[in-house]
This record gives sequence, C-alpha cells and structure tokens, in this order.
Amino acid sequence: MLHAGADLRRRWRSWLVLTLLLAFAGGALMSLGAGARRTDTAYPRFVHAVRAADVMLYISGNGRQNPTSLAALPEVADWAVATALQPADVDFIPVVLTDSRLGTDINRFKLLSGRLPRTSTEVMVGFTLASSRHLRLGSPLVLPMPSPNGDDTTAPSRVTLRVVGIEAAPGEFPPLPYSTGQSVYLARSFLGAPAGRSMSLAGSSIVEMAVHLRGGLAAEPRFRADLERTTGAPVGLTVLADQAVDVERTMRFQGLALWLTAAFGGLVAALIFLQLLVRQLGDDVGDHIALRSLGMSSGGLAATAMLRVAVVVAGGVLGALLTSWLISPVFPLGTARTAEPTPGLRFDWIALGAGAAILGLSIGLTGALAAWRTVSASRSRAGEGSPSQLSFFGRIRLASLPLPAATGIRFALRPGRGRRTVPVRATVVATAVGLAAAVAAATFASSLGHLLSTPHLYGVNFDADVELNGNFSDVRPLIPAIGADPSVAAVAVAETGIPLTSGRTHFAALATTNVEGAVDPTIVAGRLPAAPGETALGSRTMSDLHTAIGRTVRVAVEGLTRPLSLRVVGRAVLATTTPSETLGRGAVLAPGGIAEFKALAPPGFDVPPPGDVFVRFRPGVERSRAIAELVSRLGGSSKVLVFAPTLSTDLVDFGQVRDLPQVLAGLLSLLAVATMAYLLITAIRRRRPDLAVLKTLGFVPLQISAVIAWQATTVVVVGLAVGIPVGVAAGRGLWAAIAGQTGVVVESSVPLFLFLGLVPAALLVANLVALGPALAAARISPARVLRSE
Repeated sequence: MLHAGADLRRRWRSWLVLTLLLAFAGGALMSLGAGARRTDTAYPRFVHAVRAADVMLYISGNGRQNPTSLAALPEVADWAVATALQPADVDFIPVVLTDSRLGTDINRFKLLSGRLPRTSTEVMVGFTLASSRHLRLGSPLVLPMPSPNGDDTTAPSRVTLRVVGIEAAPGEFPPLPYSTGQSVYLARSFLGAPAGRSMSLAGSSIVEMAVHLRGGLAAEPRFRADLERTTGAPVGLTVLADQAVDVERTMRFQGLALWLTAAFGGLVAALIFLQLLVRQLGDDVGDHIALRSLGMSSGGLAATAMLRVAVVVAGGVLGALLTSWLISPVFPLGTARTAEPTPGLRFDWIALGAGAAILGLSIGLTGALAAWRTVSASRSRAGEGSPSQLSFFGRIRLASLPLPAATGIRFALRPGRGRRTVPVRATVVATAVGLAAAVAAATFASSLGHLLSTPHLYGVNFDADVELNGNFSDVRPLIPAIGADPSVAAVAVAETGIPLTSGRTHFAALATTNVEGAVDPTIVAGRLPAAPGETALGSRTMSDLHTAIGRTVRVAVEGLTRPLSLRVVGRAVLATTTPSETLGRGAVLAPGGIAEFKALAPPGFDVPPPGDVFVRFRPGVERSRAIAELVSRLGGSSKVLVFAPTLSTDLVDFGQVRDLPQVLAGLLSLLAVATMAYLLITAIRRRRPDLAVLKTLGFVPLQISAVIAWQATTVVVVGLAVGIPVGVAAGRGLWAAIAGQTGVVVESSVPLFLFLGLVPAALLVANLVALGPALAAARISPARVLRSE
C-alpha cells in the first residue's frame, strides 16, 4: 500500500488521463448501445403509452353498420368514433373529432407542439404532413370543398384553416399505406359551420371507429366474423398492428445502424486504450527491479499494479455511466425520436449495466495480464532494459532535414526505452483510425448523396407519373396530349401495383409499354422481359423466391388467377410508386402486363386498363414548372393527377442514419486528438533529459517547440498515409454492404475534394494540439533537469 500510494502521488496525472479517456470513450459508446435499444423499442412503447386501438373500422354510420350496434359485439372492450370527410386533397383526409375519447383515451395524440383544435377554423396536423408541407403553428392550410353543383362544372370553393397543433398518433408513422392518406383533425364545431354542413349535405363522410378488443389481437378473427355476420356486408377494417410491423422495421434499421456504430467504435477504442494501458504498466519494469532488490515479492508488485488498474477501471466505468446518462437525450434518432413516449434523460439499466460489465471486465482482465507481464519482465531483467530496436520508420535517413525536424520525427517514431518509453504505437494507431473513420464516413455520405441525386440508381427513370382523377380509369386517351407537350422527351404507359403471389411470397409487379422514347426500369443484371412468359425480379424478391436468372417461377395474380410459369431474365431495380413500397421487391412484366394472366382467370375477370403514364422531361427543364404546365394542358387538377416520383421509405431510412458514420468519425477523431495530446505530454515529461541536452547543445526555445510540432506533424502524416486508403476501402465496403441489401444499384463516390481539405485540416489540428506542450517544452530548465538525473 505504501508503494501504491507513492506511485499514485507520482503518476496521478497520467492515470487520471487514462481514466478520463476511458470515461469519455466508454460513455459515448455505451450511449450508442442504449440509444439503439431505445430506438428499437420506441414504437412499441409509444403504442402502449397512447393506448393504440387494435383495429380501425370505416363504416357508413347508419343501418346495420351503426357504431352503437357494432360496439355491442362481445369482442369490443372499448371504442371511440370520429367523422372522416371525403378526401378533398390528395395529401390529407379531414377528420372531425366528434367523440372526445378519440385522441385522449383511445389513440391518444402525442402533441409535439401546440394544442387540440377548438373552433371551426382551427386544425391539427400530423407530423408527416407538417414535414412534407413545411407547416408550423400558425400556418394556413387550405381545404378544398365539394363543387356547389355537385359536378365538375363549377370551381370548388376553399376554406382556409389555421394550424394550432402538430401531433403524432398510431397509424401516422411512415411507411404510410397509400390508400390511408394523412389525416388532419378538426374541432366538432366544424360540422356546424357552413363548410362542414356543405360537406355533410354532399354525403361525403364516413365514420371511423377505433376499437380495443377483449384479449387483444387474438380476438381479431372472431371479431371479423361477428362483424360480417352482423352487418351482412363487408366493412372496411384495418389492423393497426399490420402497419406497425413496417414502422418497426424502419426503426429497427436505425437501431441496427447504432449497434454497428457502437460495435465498431468499441473495437477501435479498445485497441487504442489497451495499448495505452499496457504501455503505462510497462513503465514499472525498472521500479520493480529495484523493489525486488529491497525484498518485495512478485505478488506484492502485481497487487500494486492491479490496484492502479482497479482505480482506473472503477473511475472510468463510473464516468462512462455518467457520460452515457448525460448523452441519452440525444437518442433516439429519426422517426423513433418522434415516437419516443419519454424523451429526455434516460438510464437504461440493461444496456448500460451490460456495457459497464463488458467495459470493466475487458479492461480489468487486460490490465491483470499486463500487470503480470510487467512483473514477469522485471524478474528476468537486470537493468532498465536493452535499447529497443529501431522500427522501419526509425531507420529512415533524416540527415538532409533540419535538425529540429529530424529530432521531432525520431521522437515521433521511436518509443524509447525504460522510463523514457512513450506510447508511439498507440498514438499512431489512434490517429490512423480516427482519420480512416473520417474518410470512411465521408465516402459513405458521398455515396449516399450520389444515390439520392441519381434517381435511376433506385429505379426512377421518369420525372412525372400521370393518373386520371378516378379509380380504374384508362389513361391511354391522354397520350396524344402528353406527347404534344414540348417539355416531354419520353412517354410510357404503365401498369403499377399488380398484386402477384408465388407460394407465400407477395409482391407487386410493374409493366411498361414505351410510346415515345424509353422509360424502362433499371436493370442490374440480365435484361428486360420482352415477350410473354418472361419477368425480371427485384433482388429481395429474387432472394425470397430462392431463384436466379434463367430459372422459372410460378406466379399468380393474387386471389384471381391460377399460377403462370415465368422465366426470370433479369434482376431489376423497380421504382416505388408509393412510399410504403420497399426497394428491391417486385417484378417487371413484359409489355401487356396483367393481360397474359387472363386465360388463367375465372369467368368474368376483366383486365383493368393501364392507370399510369410515366413521363420523362427534356434535359434542363424545371420539373415543378413542367408538371404544372402538364396539369394545365391535360384539363386541370380536377381531371388529372400528376405526381413527382416518390421517395421510398428505405431511402428515407438512409437519410435518417446518414449522420451516424460522421458521429462515429467524430468520436474516434476526438479520441485520436486526446491520445495525441497524451503522447505529447508524456513525451515531454519522459524526455525532459533529452530536451535539456538539446538546449545545452544550443537549441533555442523556438527550436525546442519546433521539435514537438514536428513530432505531432509526423504522427499525422503517418496516420494520413494509412488512414486515407484504409478509410476509402472501408467506406466503399460499408456502402456496398448496406446499399446492396436494399436492392439499388451500388455505385460508390469518393469525395476527392474533401480529402484535399482533410490533409491541411489534420495538420492544423495536430499543431494546435501540440501548441501547449511545445510551449511547455520550450520553458524547460536544462540545469534543473540534468541535476535531477
């Protein structure tokens, strides 16, 4: 204990630095793990907190479909209703809160800002609509009303509502089913206002009924059967858990990214820290030899070393727990942050407890091995040790360089020996890893930016999708007017969303027939189907069906036809026509599409006409202006709907985790900077005699400072030489691994312009870090240092 206390007083600064590094790195990485768990569980906890309904019914509200009669079914435990008006816009559905229990007792609203609507001119919107339309509190929202004459001959009137609240509720998280739309909520008084009476007289409303079932979803089949028996007709029914599966999938993707970031960062940080710990314990060899001569046993020496390790581990773990708790409000990320029912500080006992145990055991075990190695080394050595062999870098000829530069480079690349050993390898590794992480993050982000800015890589080869404003309407009569538009370069008739099934695998198919130019799906391998009996599949669907190019699959139109054998001729990247569709899934059929299934359909099966026209504009044409002109040319928004291509939820998920590589790079870069500062401080303290000799030989303070600056510069140059190529390779590999799973065309992008800025930035940071140690080295008094030696 006496030796341990003396050693602590002598080296408390270096052990304090190690403890702080462990607390910072461990806390940051543990917070990532806790954030991953928080992200994974955000939506299930949200559903429980808001008492989400089990099912939603969409009924006429009269006769045998009266909500009161349906609520009497034995499976119904609780219920609430609202009045949904006829969708007056393609973006949202107005819902009148006629029952005060909806939004407060069942499907409770999570108010992100503002309040519930109170008057007929106020509206509350969901967060997805607020984001897409850039709405905030006080923003106007225009609600188109039905035509006064009940036809299309009179322009509809408009009512302007004021946004007073932004909320999140079950069923409103992406990916949203295309048929559901996004709801906005109106006060009950709206039905008494002129606009509400106008819509009610037009007969354009249904009743939404939110239902809690006795026994939960297990009672859903019995409830559905009783419902059909009671009403005698089909009733629109949505199981919210079905949509929740897709929502949780998107959040699970974000959580997985956090887990991978934590795991990779943990491995790198462990490598750096353990080298520092081993080096720190290795400095005791000389002291142990002297203590052995005084009669101290190996057990006593090991116990002293382990006591210091225990202090560092205990302080580091406690600091890591505190750090992770303070960082916890940053998580979860993305849409999971909106769903999080208890934002703010959170102490995850499971994640942080496991992280603390792993941190303590790994550092403690490694410290024990290092301590025993130190004790064993002192047993076999008679002095401070033989001079260490020069590394490859230490053999570099430096005679042609100025003396301060040559000395600084040697200091950077030669660890020294005995008590003058400095953690050169750990610092070089930390710097190289930090720079490699920054380069990998930049490569990943650049590749993602390249994907998002290059639509054909995710299957979008068109600029607009034209539909008639009505169900199952044939769009082919619009072709001449579209082709006559001077902004249009290519036109194709498209059949989208053809529901196919193969065994238990369900997917949607696309078929295009080029009219002018070519608007075809992107083919990754093979070719497009050109004749009946051929198909191209998305990569995920191909994997689900366990098939490959050249094989045959049995496919049927879901619920309508017998299976048809199709030969797989290509692997395609399909455009998503609704946000709920996922990349990599689906099929491409030959021109003619669903018609080739007609012979296998039961009598009375009518092939629906093509419902979409894909349009590609000429280069240089502004898309928003061209779409507006095309709508006007085709008869206005009451006749046609023209959409820009939608962004798949998978790409939205990418956008929500695109910053994680930068976060990891930032953490590792900070760790590298801290390690470099530790190296310089340690080098000055342990090489004070060398610096004193240099001053005695004539070095002025500026030259001494230059030695330290060259030492830091050399470490960064070596780190850049290793980190840039390793980072580029790691970034490209990470992008290929993640993007390849989504079914897009994998093209990486290396931001060369960024690397040109990285080199001077890294050198600048290194010299700024070296500034303080350099000034301290310049003030060394040779006489005092050499006298103490």
